[in-house]
Amino acid sequence: MRGLIGTAEDEFLLSLLQDVNHIVQELNSLGQNPKEVFECILLTGRTLRDTTGDRFYADVQRISLADDVEVFCFQMPGGGNIFLLRSPDETVMIDTGYGIYHEDAVRMFRHYGLGDPGKIRRIYITHADADHCGAGGLFDAKAYTHTGSLEIIRRANRAYGSRSESSILEEVYTTVINLFSHFTPPGDPETFPAEKIGTRSIFPVIARFAIHDLEFEVLESLGGHMHGQVYFFCPGHGIIFTADTLINFGSLDEDRKRYNSLADFLVTSVNVDSDCARRERRALIELIRDLDEELAPTGRRCLVACGHGAVSVLKDGKLEAVGPVEHYRAKESRER
Repeated sequence: MRGLIGTAEDEFLLSLLQDVNHIVQELNSLGQNPKEVFECILLTGRTLRDTTGDRFYADVQRISLADDVEVFCFQMPGGGNIFLLRSPDETVMIDTGYGIYHEDAVRMFRHYGLGDPGKIRRIYITHADADHCGAGGLFDAKAYTHTGSLEIIRRANRAYGSRSESSILEEVYTTVINLFSHFTPPGDPETFPAEKIGTRSIFPVIARFAIHDLEFEVLESLGGHMHGQVYFFCPGHGIIFTADTLINFGSLDEDRKRYNSLADFLVTSVNVDSDCARRERRALIELIRDLDEELAPTGRRCLVACGHGAVSVLKDGKLEAVGPVEHYRAKESRER
């Protein structure tokens, strides 16, 4: 553990190990091997530590949304995607990745001609998991998120606001992953309004924002993955950011699949309400199909910007990656 958390005081380390022991005991009562549980916790930290610096890599897509707006999708080694939307006026980020990847991500942005992080003026956060908001405080940009996400960050419990709120697995996992991933969320984000201003399918529309000439609706989830999760939907230009409700698992490499499975094992399900999550998935797929029908005369498709995996389109009920996917390696980039 010391190799993962550095030179922490013994008192802190012993307290952390006591928390970890709660996960071990809980999963042991469900029939899991205690040694396997502890090894999964260690492997989570080691994976993050060992995919930084020269060992950092990402899969990258670059897609034109309009004449003057491009979206970049950066699939990180562990955890969720970072999206950058570049327009003539500004660059806007959607989700931030883990804090531990911040310096590597900034170097990668420069490699792709996106300039210094100071050009990022706004950050929109889909939900409060560390891999989606954990680097928000490291950028000098205004962040926007749901009030529920802000409360989860403050309480350090990813199950807050759900029927799983009292789960010791969720609470301790939040503590552990925040520590391993150098969790640095935005310090003073602006929250979306509480009152809905419309409805899109089963989802309340709680806000709108624009990036250049792209008009987005903020759709409030029902809390299946976690309380306070939102989606960003731009029907005019055919793209939806689905957070972790829709994921293109087929586009993940084996290392990412293995890493994602660790969280699933340690909390038994990354969704705090699995029934609700299934309902949300069905509704989002129907929303995407409807938009595909509207766009059909133009020859365009609705782009699905998943929380993990490649930007995709819906084909025969499944997500299929679009456009070329470039593999970026930090070491090779530095050697050029």
